[in-house]
Amino acid sequence: DDGSRDESANMLEEAAGRENSPFVAVILNRNYGQHAAIMAGFEQCKGDVVITLDADLQNPPEEIPRLVAEAEKGYDVVGTVRGNRQDSALSRYPSKLINLAVQRSTGVAMSDYG
Repeated sequence: DDGSRDESANMLEEAAGRENSPFVAVILNRNYGQHAAIMAGFEQCKGDVVITLDADLQNPPEEIPRLVAEAEKGYDVVGTVRGNRQDSALSRYPSKLINLAVQRSTGVAMSDYG
């Protein structure tokens, strides 16, 4: 959790606290940004598959089994593309710039890097 004021930190701690839970809750004391939150989570991971999700559910958790199935086919990275983003124009413009920069630097044509 990135310091959000909703109930996501409590939900994460509850899921991680269950017996034999595969989940790890990483709770930051404030919002340091998406990249910092993801990197903090990566530092705590163990296992063969890591899945990142935002708490706003723009990427539905129901996609997790499909992502795992694709990873099990031997792919190093799998992802989804949000079909109906609910972001404001103010956040869509920087996202488009990031997508363009990533596409140009990697040669991989995806439309939803951030």
